[in-house]
Amino acid sequence: MSRIELGLLCARCICCSVRDDLVNTLEAIMRKRHKFDYVVVESTGMANPGPIASIFWLDEELGSNLCLDAIVTLVDAKHILQHLDDTSENGGAKEAAQQIAFADRILLNKIDLVSEEVLARVEQVGSASSVCVAQRIRQINALAPIFRTTKSDIDLGNILNVRAFDESRAKEVEQEVNQHGCGECGAKDGDACDHTHSHENASTQHDSGIKTVSVTESRPLDLRQVNLWLGNMLWEEKAGEDIFRLKGILSVAGDDCMTVLQGVHTLFELNPSNKWDPAAERRSKLVFIGRNLDRAALQQGLSSCVADKEPEAGEQK
Repeated sequence: MSRIELGLLCARCICCSVRDDLVNTLEAIMRKRHKFDYVVVESTGMANPGPIASIFWLDEELGSNLCLDAIVTLVDAKHILQHLDDTSENGGAKEAAQQIAFADRILLNKIDLVSEEVLARVEQVGSASSVCVAQRIRQINALAPIFRTTKSDIDLGNILNVRAFDESRAKEVEQEVNQHGCGECGAKDGDACDHTHSHENASTQHDSGIKTVSVTESRPLDLRQVNLWLGNMLWEEKAGEDIFRLKGILSVAGDDCMTVLQGVHTLFELNPSNKWDPAAERRSKLVFIGRNLDRAALQQGLSSCVADKEPEAGEQK
């Protein structure tokens, strides 16, 4: 039997007071790098994944040895609606919705405890039924793939080596953001939508306010202005508290390469990636997952970053 080593953290919140303990434990693990392939950090059922994920971006020593692969959220198919609808002070609706919002992969677990009839409603996005788990999940996070599981049994290839934050995945990120449309109605790219309507029904009346919103811009962008806009919004304005995840592909003036945007809460990165396909339309698209998102304001912010003119070849952007 192979030897198992456990790192014991203090019995406090891993999101804040145990942060240093977690960093120290990870640094100790990295000294035995030859003994393992992956590090899986499992938080408590009610933890906010954002501060944990940010550790891998903020700690310089860890950042040079470890990379954040993906955030995986386990959803209880039998009880998730109960948690999302419980608006009492200690009901857990906020935490449950946040965990779904942060996810790169969602495991819809305990499907063996749910009838096939309910499962059909669970996965039928757009169902008029008030019991539609997938629709509720999609209203919160429209990007993360959903895997149905029993006792969390899943092919590890679906949740390991996802490379969700890898800038070299420009094509995959482009596909992910393009599969999401309006954010209000689910209209895909090219579909007609005035973005002014809403869906008022029993499944959303007690919603957490967390949803997915996308904005697009066909004109080339000024990368410096994008940095200033995102930095001001996430660091200076209240919106930074309400944006959990952001992801996108940017078309930068004078640059033949896509720029990949990845963000968790107030942290974001803009990195050059693959070259644009000469035959494809160059268009920027950003997807935000968060609470109380104002699509019109986000669109206005993105459009304010349009470059004044295309730089000449070799000109500094």
